[in-house]
Amino acid sequence: MMRGVCVPVRETQPAAPGTRDGGVPSRLPSWALPSALIVAGLVVSSPDAAHAENTEFMLGVSYFGALGPGVDIEDDIPTLARSHHFNHLWVWGLWMEPSLDTASVFDKKGRIRDEVAARLDKLIGLAGAEDMTLTLSFDPDEHRRMWGGRKPKFKTYLNGLRAIAAWLRQNDNYSKYRNVMLNVCTECVTTWDRGSAAGYTTKLMSHYSDRSIREDPAAAVIELFDAVNGLGGDPIPAFISLAFNDDEKYIDMATSFYRRLQPATGRLIAAPHFERSCEDWYAKTESRIRSFCEKLGVDAEIYLQEENRRHNKILGHECDIQTSHFLEAACQARRAGSIGWVFQTQAGFGKTSSFFDGLDQIESQTVDQLEDHVARCGDGSGS
Repeated sequence: MMRGVCVPVRETQPAAPGTRDGGVPSRLPSWALPSALIVAGLVVSSPDAAHAENTEFMLGVSYFGALGPGVDIEDDIPTLARSHHFNHLWVWGLWMEPSLDTASVFDKKGRIRDEVAARLDKLIGLAGAEDMTLTLSFDPDEHRRMWGGRKPKFKTYLNGLRAIAAWLRQNDNYSKYRNVMLNVCTECVTTWDRGSAAGYTTKLMSHYSDRSIREDPAAAVIELFDAVNGLGGDPIPAFISLAFNDDEKYIDMATSFYRRLQPATGRLIAAPHFERSCEDWYAKTESRIRSFCEKLGVDAEIYLQEENRRHNKILGHECDIQTSHFLEAACQARRAGSIGWVFQTQAGFGKTSSFFDGLDQIESQTVDQLEDHVARCGDGSGS
């Protein structure tokens, strides 16, 4: 069993609002799904016994638009797994390509869309057959867009999470592979500088008509966890991702927020989305993770979706990102003890039928080289 990257400290966490039994609504197993995530983890051998508990690593790729019609997951997933040795996918459950109606697994009122759910069923089965796990990510921004920008009731988003959790528990492929975890609020904080007494505002506080900008930021997030796991059944790993810049003030806020959520999640999964920058971002991955863990101060799993991608404009221009930069960032993430690193490209946005058709030359080289490079990180031959 893999030890979390962040070292536990002796402190008592207060029971979170809306929880029971000392603050745990439905306790998750110790990081992994009952067996699948450990089985599916990329096992990278290391001669260093001190790292023996940290040898399982999820090498992921963002495939945001995988649930859209016309996306060739039947060819892409086996190729990603067999030829390139990726073992994890980051997929959005609500997506805009070609439209929110055709690429989102639940509608604006939280009702499952059968056609999209059928594609999700196929995706889970294809990934499971290749020993791949996946994150199914939900963003209140996309949900609000379904309402034409109006503020809906919070229960409509809760309904969607309850529905997808119930659907998973009844799905044969999920029951067979147990290879899905849920990001229930993607980049959940909208601003770190104002709003609540805590000094930051979540999308849940700002996007829904019956939530208050002045409420405890953790309150609605904990309701999301309870929607997924609060009604019994086998627990489904759930977490939120947070985006913030490198200022210590915001790191302090983000880690404090994660600590508030720990009692409601069981095993804490923290998914920081570090600041996008052009200069030396790839050389700072390890130090960023270690700094984040030091400030977090509780045992947790760190799951890193790479903050940078090619063809993404930062400050009005694109960074000159090279294959070596991605390789170093992935290696540093593994060396820092994270449970996984996700390679992000716009090729996964669902605008081309095949993921590989959307890659440029540098991204293709990165896909070819990542697994071998990450595997060598532990023996000192990687960067």
